[in-house]
Amino acid sequence: EKGGPLLLEEPELGLHTALVSRLPSLMTRLYRRSPRQLLITTHSPHLLNDPGIGLDEVHLLKPGPQGTEMIPATEHQPTASLCSEDGQLSLGEILMPAVAPEQVDRFHMAD
Repeated sequence: EKGGPLLLEEPELGLHTALVSRLPSLMTRLYRRSPRQLLITTHSPHLLNDPGIGLDEVHLLKPGPQGTEMIPATEHQPTASLCSEDGQLSLGEILMPAVAPEQVDRFHMAD
């Protein structure tokens, strides 16, 4: 629909990281041509590392006992405090550990 939201689910899949890092500027150009709400899901720190992506534009989806919870990154205390410190870590470096599966260390190949 013209002017409706544009939903992109993991647009980085299948792309080289050099191309993924260019997606935010491409999306900005698309927005300037046709302003519309843009919703993107990603597991890519390369996509989140763009300096043009603000903390106020990111939400974390965390599974919980009552279903998936959507948390604005500005309200996620570890993320907000790390971003406000000295800016040495990128948004991708901060957010990826925050959304990692809780028991990720259980996934390994048996010997």
